[in-house]
Amino acid sequence: MRSGLRRAARAILGSGFSPRKAQLSIYGLKDLPEGAALLPQLGTYTEGAGCVYVKKLDDIDLDVLRRLIAIAAARGDDPAAPAA
Repeated sequence: MRSGLRRAARAILGSGFSPRKAQLSIYGLKDLPEGAALLPQLGTYTEGAGCVYVKKLDDIDLDVLRRLIAIAAARGDDPAAPAA
């Protein structure tokens, strides 16, 4: 599980990621309509107000997760982006 978790953490650099004992919390996947529409294809997850909770990486489709991350990373209004 740890190596899978590390791979997922590297893949999620475009969105927020918080490993917790009971589940992984992933932020930014459902902020845009494209991500929200793709989310049902992810697999087994639950939703919080601003995040998606995943109990095990084996419960989700990692290709769908990669697509969700790409959508989140393409956001043009990232408040954390440095000012030009």
